[in-house]
Amino acid sequence: MKILLVAAVCFIAVAAASLVWQGSTGLLVVVAVGQVAVLLLLGLLGRRQAAHDRRRVRDMERTWKLLAQIRTEQSEASRDIRRAVESVSKSVVTLDKRQREKALERHRVVITAVREHKPRFDRITEVVKSVATVTAENRRRLSKLVQEQSGVEAALRRAGRNQYSQVESLINLYRDLDPPFAFPPLAGWAASPDLLRYLYELVCTEKRESVVECGSGVTTLVMAYAMRKQGEGRVVALEHLAEYAAETTTLLERHGLGDWATVLHAPLVEVKIEDEIWPWYDPAKIPEGPFDLVVVDGPPAAVGEQSRYPAVPLLRDRLASDAVIVLDDYRREQEREVGRMWQESDPEWTASRLVHEKGTLELRTKAPE
Repeated sequence: MKILLVAAVCFIAVAAASLVWQGSTGLLVVVAVGQVAVLLLLGLLGRRQAAHDRRRVRDMERTWKLLAQIRTEQSEASRDIRRAVESVSKSVVTLDKRQREKALERHRVVITAVREHKPRFDRITEVVKSVATVTAENRRRLSKLVQEQSGVEAALRRAGRNQYSQVESLINLYRDLDPPFAFPPLAGWAASPDLLRYLYELVCTEKRESVVECGSGVTTLVMAYAMRKQGEGRVVALEHLAEYAAETTTLLERHGLGDWATVLHAPLVEVKIEDEIWPWYDPAKIPEGPFDLVVVDGPPAAVGEQSRYPAVPLLRDRLASDAVIVLDDYRREQEREVGRMWQESDPEWTASRLVHEKGTLELRTKAPE
């Protein structure tokens, strides 16, 4: 195609030149020459195209032969692959069968062993459950023991602090009083050293001069010492049993305090408070007062529930305007109930709980303005 295009361009150029040079005659010559040239070119092109077509046919024949050979080889390879797959499948099937047979045999052996040893397994299971139960119970017991131990340790620490406080109070009390004889044992029903120290300081620092005490004992002795130290005042102790009254009187005389304290034998009688009957000290034995300090340490709990309650209702009219009431054994439930009843009966009381060994409740009245 490129050759034809070049020939046409050359022909047109020659024709144009002839027109310019020779006119129409020259043009005819040129046309004739051009036709001859075109025919020659067409002939050359036809031969070239024929040669090209023959080459393409040969190439296609070689391609078809190559494709046929490839198909043949591919078919043979497919047959070989199928044979290999069939062989492998047969081997796998055979192998799987043998393995399945072996697995079934092992399974049968295991099942037989399990059946033979099942009773032993059951016993082992029961033992394991029993051990687990015992272990859980032991853990609970251990936890409980740890808690109890913590409680015991805390109680021991409190007891240690309390013992130190009691010893300290007793030493200070002996130093302040400097008694010629030792006190009776301060245990059991006797007042604790911290309460004795508190009563001694209360009398001395606040100048309490008229004291009535429900019950008698070392508390009577200590307050008598306080009266003597300040040089005025007197303690009156009520005791429902004659032998206890005699013991306290002897104690006071031995310490030379008979002029500062008196123990009155006041047997328990029935007293009426708001239509209810209570056993309490005979009011006829009690001085008129007024009292600026009341110490309630009796009657004992064996007399009846809340046996100390009548003290405030029966002595209320005999109290000074600034009186202080001290209730011992306030850690006990009955005494706590007595304190509650007192405060409910007269809201003007100011209550304070003192941290003493046996517990102490202090009530104070307000002086009229």
